[in-house]
Amino acid sequence: MLPRTGWTATASDAETSRVNGRASNVLDGSTATIWHSRWSPAPAAPLPHTITIDTKATRSIGVSATFRAQMV
Repeated sequence: MLPRTGWTATASDAETSRVNGRASNVLDGSTATIWHSRWSPAPAAPLPHTITIDTKATRSIGVSATFRAQMV
């Protein structure tokens, strides 16, 4: 795993009124936090939803994965 010190994450939108869905959550190393697009208050933010991770340096990243959140 690459060290994430100094990295930033920004998103087109994020859910922050009902849950902590901030973009920065993708960098915290926790499986208990997620980035989530804004869904409240209605209507939800329109597509497309984007997230940008700035590593502050040129990096070769060979694998990218997305996971669907299991909301309870």
